[in-house]
Amino acid sequence: TYPPEVEKVPKVGDAFNVNFEAIAQLKPDLVYIFFDRFVPDLEKLGVPVLYVKSPATFEDVKYQMRLWGQIVGEPAAGESIAAVFEAKLAQFRGKVAGVTTPPKVYIDVSPMLWTLGSGSLADEFLKLLKAQNVFSDVSGAKQVSGEEIVARAPDVIVSTYPGGGDQFKGDPALSSLPAVQKGRLCE
Repeated sequence: TYPPEVEKVPKVGDAFNVNFEAIAQLKPDLVYIFFDRFVPDLEKLGVPVLYVKSPATFEDVKYQMRLWGQIVGEPAAGESIAAVFEAKLAQFRGKVAGVTTPPKVYIDVSPMLWTLGSGSLADEFLKLLKAQNVFSDVSGAKQVSGEEIVARAPDVIVSTYPGGGDQFKGDPALSSLPAVQKGRLCE
């Protein structure tokens, strides 16, 4: 949905479903994909495919900024964007330098209680902010149970989808979480 101009771009799928017929009809110069599971099917269409794994670290993010600068023929712009990103990271580090008691945070990425642990960009962001990911012992993405969340008692819940906080307010077990009790639900 951002920037608004993308509303005019034909939708050919999402991270989990791809409309191969629609892609073939568009005759793209390049298909960029961040999950490898569709690469063989896309290659069968005869379209150029660029598979670049989703970034898991800030270094990966900067690399991809530079990569896209190269791809679109604007390497200086890619370098500039990466430099701005690094400067913003430094600003954040300065703002949280005095944090001594990290809040415990649950990252909610799906209505089915999926979260992100170590090896994810979300975990790296929490480290930058001196927050504790309550599922940092999990590698990558994992579905967890309400009981596991209750046992880890997050102070803050960050939900990455609209309405995500509602499931915590509406569930009697989850509504007892410190984050819910204190109204520290972020979407």
